[in-house]
Amino acid sequence: MKTTSIYSYGVALIASLAMMCACSSDDDDEEKEEQKTVSYTKETVAQAPEWSVDMSASDPAPDWQSPDASLYENWAVLMVTLEPELAKYASENDLMAVFINDDLRALSYPSRTISKDIYDDDGNISFILKIFGNELSGRRVEFTLKYYSTRLHHMFTLKGEEQFVAEEEYGISEPFVPPFTMGSTKYPVFTNLRMTIGVSETSDINQSPDDLIAVFVDGECRGTYSLNNNTGDGSTVAVPVFSRQEGETATIRYYSASSSSVLTFKEPIKLKGGEQSVKLDL
Repeated sequence: MKTTSIYSYGVALIASLAMMCACSSDDDDEEKEEQKTVSYTKETVAQAPEWSVDMSASDPAPDWQSPDASLYENWAVLMVTLEPELAKYASENDLMAVFINDDLRALSYPSRTISKDIYDDDGNISFILKIFGNELSGRRVEFTLKYYSTRLHHMFTLKGEEQFVAEEEYGISEPFVPPFTMGSTKYPVFTNLRMTIGVSETSDINQSPDDLIAVFVDGECRGTYSLNNNTGDGSTVAVPVFSRQEGETATIRYYSASSSSVLTFKEPIKLKGGEQSVKLDL
């Protein structure tokens, strides 16, 4: 009799990954309060800065071999859409793999369009993975989703625990875009830095969609945000910040398009990983 298995990739998976990556260890009330960063230095600039996080690394290319389909009774199809932050570096030699209990069960290069391009009409990169399995239906299994970027020489890894349903398709009717940047080997600590931004009546700063925010550690950019991406009123934004280790000290810079200046906030921020808040007064 045919057994069934496989993952329910989707909302539960994304929640699971986010929970595993948000690993702040400090829970007392004092550290839950917003850290207030008030004073800053101001530098006039001729044009908007080109801030970006350097995701290049030195991970060797993996020697993965496709699984032998004859060893498995079941399969399911998963289509993974790459994050825009990584899609811009994609190449035809990139690799995506699924492991179940450390056993490689699916392997794929980027899928191609009719014109043989790896980018679709919307600029997306997708990987279609046929996942093989013998697990009993309903059994929860440990899985690992890995992506290797050839141009960045960078391995990204996400882990979780889910179920598997045979002959199902996931990530096709609704895009599945796992947060691979949260599984970076170069920056293993991820902080979701929520910034509450206040503009005083006496300030010469007028917020604009062209404003930019960046977080730096020892002069190295570790996180960026454009207010052009913000769907709210600009008073609260969430900046993804990447760290090599927990406890790194960071500074915040704010580019004001209205005043053609960069504000560098004097008070340092200690990056703890997970959810963290800070208040900026412009």
